[in-house]
Amino acid sequence: MNNKRIFTILLFIVFLFLIQSTVFGVEVLETFPPTINTDSFVISKTNATIGDTVKIAFEVTDETKVESVYAYYTKPQTGGTVSAKRLTYNEETKLYEVDLNIDNNWESGEYSIRDIRVSDGKNEAASDAERD
Repeated sequence: MNNKRIFTILLFIVFLFLIQSTVFGVEVLETFPPTINTDSFVISKTNATIGDTVKIAFEVTDETKVESVYAYYTKPQTGGTVSAKRLTYNEETKLYEVDLNIDNNWESGEYSIRDIRVSDGKNEAASDAERD
C-alpha cells in the first residue's frame, strides 16, 4: 500500500470518528475529582439578622461536569452542623452559590463552613478546612 492510500484511509477514519462524536457524543474519560477553588469564596454580608439573606458562592471546576455541590456549616453556640445546603451554578458569575435565609432557627454568633462536598458522578472532592 502506498503512503497516499494509507493517509486517505486514516483521514476517512478520523472523519468517521468526528461525525460519530458530533452526532452521538463521546463520553470524556473522567479521571480527576472536581476542584474547589477556596480563593474564590464570596460572602454577601458578614453580619446578618433575622429576615436577612446571606449568599455564599465559590468556584468549582471539573474536566467533565459537576453533578452536585453541598456545603455544611458549624453552629457557633452548640457546635452542631447546619443541614447540608445544595449550591446551584450561576451562569453569569460562573460560581456555585446558595442563599441562606436567616430565621429564628439560626443561632447567633459566627458560623464556619465545616465541609464542602462536590461530586461529578464518578469522583468526589471534599474540603474539610474550616472557613469563617
